[in-house]
Amino acid sequence: MPTEDQANGLQTATQIILVTFGAAAREIGQARLAELPPAKPVTDIQPESLEDLAPLHAALGASSVGVRILVVGSESEVYAARAAALRDGVLDEELVLEVVDARVRRVYCAHCGHISLALAAESDVVQCPSCKRNLVIYYHFSARKGAYLGYMVDAEDPQ
Repeated sequence: MPTEDQANGLQTATQIILVTFGAAAREIGQARLAELPPAKPVTDIQPESLEDLAPLHAALGASSVGVRILVVGSESEVYAARAAALRDGVLDEELVLEVVDARVRRVYCAHCGHISLALAAESDVVQCPSCKRNLVIYYHFSARKGAYLGYMVDAEDPQ
C-alpha cells in the first residue's frame, strides 16, 4: 500500500507510468489508478520478465517533469524495476512501489557478482548458481542493484 506522501504524489502527477508484473499486480495497479482523477495520461507497461524492461526505458525517455512511476509485483520484480528506473535517472520521490509477494528475493553474490532469484528469507542459506558458494542472505539491501547481499557461509573462518 502506498504511503500518504506517495498517494499524494500520484494525485498531483502530470503523467503516470504503470508497471505491473502478472495478473494480481495488474489488478492492484488498476485499482490504484481508479482512485485518481481521470484526466492523467497513463503509460501501461506489462513486462513478461525482468529482462523485458525496454518499454520502461522508452517510457522514461519520453516522460516529462511531474511523472510518477507506479510499480506493482513481487519483491524481486518491483526492486529490479526500481533499480532500472534509478539507473535511468528517476528519483526515489517519483517512484511508488507496491510489493504483492515477498517470498522470492534477488540475491547478489559478493564473491562473483552474480544476481540470482531465491525462494528464501533473510539469514537463510542459498547456493550461488554461478560460483557454487553457499551464501547467507544478509539483511543489507542494495537499491542500486535491487538485491540483497549474499556472502559465503563461514567467510571469516580460515580454510
